[in-house]
Amino acid sequence: MTELSDPIVAVTHPDPYPWYAQLATEQPVYRDAERGFWVVASAGTVTAAMTNADCRVRPAAEPVPSALVGSPAGDIFGRLVRVDHGERDRPLR
Repeated sequence: MTELSDPIVAVTHPDPYPWYAQLATEQPVYRDAERGFWVVASAGTVTAAMTNADCRVRPAAEPVPSALVGSPAGDIFGRLVRVDHGERDRPLR
């Protein structure tokens, strides 16, 4: 792997794309144990993760967390396109 080996530093690097390409080829999924998160680098693995029901953030039938429903924060949260809720969000992406 190139000298750039940190996914957090990569986002501010002047040219991280060669590292991203190498990562996607050589290590498309890995766990950053120090920070406690997973890095998913190739298009195929990103698609697999984003379409896997086990990787959902919350239930599909709950577009706004129940604790926020009816609150100003819930109104804003419901308008955010952070999670794919199906056909409703596709025109906005």
